[in-house]
Amino acid sequence: MKGKGISKYHFDLKDNCEFILTFIESSGPCKIWCTEKDAKYTYRLIKKADNYYTAIVGRSEIYQFKLYFQ
Repeated sequence: MKGKGISKYHFDLKDNCEFILTFIESSGPCKIWCTEKDAKYTYRLIKKADNYYTAIVGRSEIYQFKLYFQ
């Protein structure tokens, strides 16, 4: 899988469909622009589909993504 990698985050579940991801490290090409270690991002889930979630960061940035747990 050329151009792919793994980014690791700590997952902390909050109330009201919110969670915080704390960046740990990345092995993929995004590590060039990834944030510093221990940076925190607060997300709120706004929609669940069959195979993905839609989340919002802050008040305007919307992402669709898959969550994998280990």
